Amino acid sequence: MKSPSEWVDGPRIDGARRWFSRYSPFVVTVVAIALIAIFLPGRSNQTQSTTEAAGVTAAAPEAASANTAATANNAATAAAAAQQNAANTQVQANPNVLTFAEALREGAKLEPNCDRKTGHIKWPAWSAPACTQAMSGANAGATWQGVTRDKIKVVYFIGCVDPATQAILRAAGAADTEEQVKQQVREWVQEYSATLNLWGRKIDLIFVKSSAPGSDCGSDTIAHSDAIKIVKEIKPFATLNSGGSNGGVFVDDMVAHHVLCMCTVELPNSFYTRWAPYVWSTLQSADHTQQLLKEYILKRLNNRKAQWAGDTTFTLKNRVFGVLQYETTTYAYKAGAERFKREMAAAGVKIKLVYFNGYPELATNQEQARPDIQIMKDAGVTTIVCGCDPFAPIFFTQEATRQNYFPEWIDVGSALTDTTFFGRTYDPTQWAHAFGMGQLVARLPEHLGENYRLYNWYYHKDPTAKAGYGVIRAPIDLFFRGVHAAGPMLTPKTFQQGMFNQPVVGANKKTVISVGFGTKLYPVSAYTAFHDITEIWWNRTKDGPDEIGGQHGVGMWEYVNGGIRYLPGQIPSGSPKMFDENGAVTTYDNYPPGEAPPSYPSPH
Repeated sequence: MKSPSEWVDGPRIDGARRWFSRYSPFVVTVVAIALIAIFLPGRSNQTQSTTEAAGVTAAAPEAASANTAATANNAATAAAAAQQNAANTQVQANPNVLTFAEALREGAKLEPNCDRKTGHIKWPAWSAPACTQAMSGANAGATWQGVTRDKIKVVYFIGCVDPATQAILRAAGAADTEEQVKQQVREWVQEYSATLNLWGRKIDLIFVKSSAPGSDCGSDTIAHSDAIKIVKEIKPFATLNSGGSNGGVFVDDMVAHHVLCMCTVELPNSFYTRWAPYVWSTLQSADHTQQLLKEYILKRLNNRKAQWAGDTTFTLKNRVFGVLQYETTTYAYKAGAERFKREMAAAGVKIKLVYFNGYPELATNQEQARPDIQIMKDAGVTTIVCGCDPFAPIFFTQEATRQNYFPEWIDVGSALTDTTFFGRTYDPTQWAHAFGMGQLVARLPEHLGENYRLYNWYYHKDPTAKAGYGVIRAPIDLFFRGVHAAGPMLTPKTFQQGMFNQPVVGANKKTVISVGFGTKLYPVSAYTAFHDITEIWWNRTKDGPDEIGGQHGVGMWEYVNGGIRYLPGQIPSGSPKMFDENGAVTTYDNYPPGEAPPSYPSPH
């Protein structure tokens, strides 16, 4: 089978140069991902117990047969999904949990942390989940593996970090220690347990560390061994985070053994449907992003001049679009990208599509940059859509400058490319022509952002893991949100029912991402939380703080019209208002009118 880089014409460039010395400031995925979770804390008078598990090493027979077992697991996963998909198409209301309106109508006692005026839990956040009724009597007891009358067993998986990246983070003063990460997890779990309804159960939290060596963090063979150890020896109800490649055998193993997994990023809908009801994520699925991108191009950019390109000859031409598409070793994105290309062609827009292997194979990405950019240049592409991981634009933009090629760059907000932090790592002569769709919200000062504010509201101090407290919170939030809505009969199915039946929260605001699941905003059931976008453009000369510790520098994303956000079908027609500071904002000094969150006394 060909690698993704061989799906396009053009020579391969051998002898990739060492990149650590040159690109060391950029290897901070763990730090920057802290921005993606704009989520919430919780309450219910439950606490948690914590168990430590040693680094995972699978038994020799399982490790030796990893590929065979992974294939069997894939088959088991597909069979399980086939049995469930018919039921998943029409998820019924959970009979164990009343809606807020039903609880009021029936006179049921409400969960103690409910704001009866809003129907939502008393959190200082717009994205607080809906209230539930209080538990009456006993819960349903041992309803699933890892669930008893008193406890829910949850694994928090600590992934592999290569030594060079860890050394860079520490040298930059931006790395959290492993103990800080664990303590931050414990603190989030305590806060969520104290503010959401766990229906009489406590969290039995178990830490498992990847057994992969730093030199082989992406190994699916080792990830399979780790997963088998978890599902056969620990037997949890849920695992937070994963090992190996995004959507690889680790996730398949969890699904095959009926363990919930909050452990993927931006995969196509087909993955989540196949895995239903076990796998959940925060950022938009690849299909959702492509749907919004299609709408954006057709309404805003197509049949218009490439007026913001760096090459003046391009500014006189109608746009010619190219897509640089990140791809995994398992070809997770190919089907969706090809469908997007066909749909655009049917709408009269030709797309030059080029795949590349990205993070964590940065050396490979650098190697591919030269032929990939040459393909775009030779095809006369005026406007490059970057469906990229956060590191890829480093290599693509520098290579474009080397080839004296200055197109427009369309950012789709994938994997934190829409952060000022990462934007400053890209070639400034190229990124001065970058604009597009941001998935993250218009920025507030750190102390007003939801992650910091919610932690400080409960603990009255700064977060323990100063760099990663937001990313640590993301899967924890997904898990607790589902348990809260599942009711006393906790199973993966009631978890799904609870998630799908929760109302969309946080919509129609500039500094809050809309969060919802099921079919409320998309025709296909959504197992990912985020749904809307805003318009952004890169201001090369703007000076201000980035998102990581507020470090000042030059170059910032501007949010068009103050960061107005659009759900599918809401993107307006007409040329976008890019590279115009009138009405744009980089960072709000305070909440925009009407966006200050509700205020409640801290329960702690």
